Amino acid sequence: FALDAYTGEEKWKRGGGKGKYSYPLAPTPVGDRLYVGVVRQEHSTAPFEHQVVWLDDATGAVLWDTFVASGLTEINLFGNSTRESIGTPVSVQGDLVYYGTNHGVLAALNRNTGRIEWIHRYRQIPVLPTRSIQIRKNPLEWVNVPPVIAEGMVIFAPPDSRHLQVLDAFTGREARHARTGRPHA
Repeated sequence: FALDAYTGEEKWKRGGGKGKYSYPLAPTPVGDRLYVGVVRQEHSTAPFEHQVVWLDDATGAVLWDTFVASGLTEINLFGNSTRESIGTPVSVQGDLVYYGTNHGVLAALNRNTGRIEWIHRYRQIPVLPTRSIQIRKNPLEWVNVPPVIAEGMVIFAPPDSRHLQVLDAFTGREARHARTGRPHA
């Protein structure tokens, strides 16, 4: 939702409710535009769907929305997710919006049209099947932060991967990656 900075009154509200998009992170403002990654899960056993939306800051109207990826988190014996799926805050540089789903995908979208310019798939920590009442949750390897864009590169540390990614900001091609130094079982 958006509040008037002087009065505190609600200007508009988005999201919420079963099957509707959740707005788990703050939008990234660029002029009168707000860009944000949103998540939807149709029902408790369905995959999480990640989209990026452009909102008008005055009205909250969706000016475009683009599906990026879907995926699952760890599930219990009943097939229900055991943790919420939250993508990264978006980053905007030039004409591109960068969004990490934390489901193995980083995408760059055209900020004016919402068209996907490139998608980079990275190696995730595998989500293991549940075989008992004990649910083994994967560790989150990195803090959930927006991708950093500098000198034509995107530096991205996805929480669902053991690898720091360094990509060409315009093509999405991997320039290099580095593994965390933490030992794993």
